[in-house]
Amino acid sequence: MDDRRSLGVLAGQIKLYQAGQSIDITTHLDDATLSGWQNQEASPCRWTNGYVALPLDTGTTDTVLAIQILAAGPYLAARRASQISPGAA
Repeated sequence: MDDRRSLGVLAGQIKLYQAGQSIDITTHLDDATLSGWQNQEASPCRWTNGYVALPLDTGTTDTVLAIQILAAGPYLAARRASQISPGAA
């Protein structure tokens, strides 16, 4: 299969820990219009394509956001001209 999407990371479960509670965040799975996310696929996860939007209402209490990363990379680093030897592609 030829998949030429620019993929970031594959995000699965997202949880918000706040005030002794664990809150499941499913916005990335429910909102097809979120910026920075690829199209939703059949599984309960979604690829990013760069900087993503994930609206959260955290209030003023201490909060921890946990994102399950299911897959990522490998990513090719851009080479600077000074790092390429003459004749190399």
